[in-house]
Amino acid sequence: MTTMAEIVREFGVSQGVVSRVVNKNQTLRISKEMRARVESKTIEIGYSPNVVAQSLASSRSGTFAVVVHDISNPVYGEILRGAQQEAARQGMAVLLGDAATGTESNARLTRMIGGG
Repeated sequence: MTTMAEIVREFGVSQGVVSRVVNKNQTLRISKEMRARVESKTIEIGYSPNVVAQSLASSRSGTFAVVVHDISNPVYGEILRGAQQEAARQGMAVLLGDAATGTESNARLTRMIGGG
């Protein structure tokens, strides 16, 4: 996997420039040609940002949790489909928990949610 550092070396720009190009920041003041070259290279090599690093920088995980009482209950299917569709619309992911799995699993999920 190609990293941002490799793109930085190839084009002689900073990591901040590459990051802002990848994140479509229109306030970045670089030439249209350089922006196009960096964008083209990221597409060519299949570069994608490090989601964990983005989460740390933004203090947002890009996920939300849905906890249901018993995932095998068919009534939750439509609710979960709607949650997944909304998550996709917002560029997020769904973390699914099943409260019926037991106290250890529930405690772990509670710590994950409580810890951000």
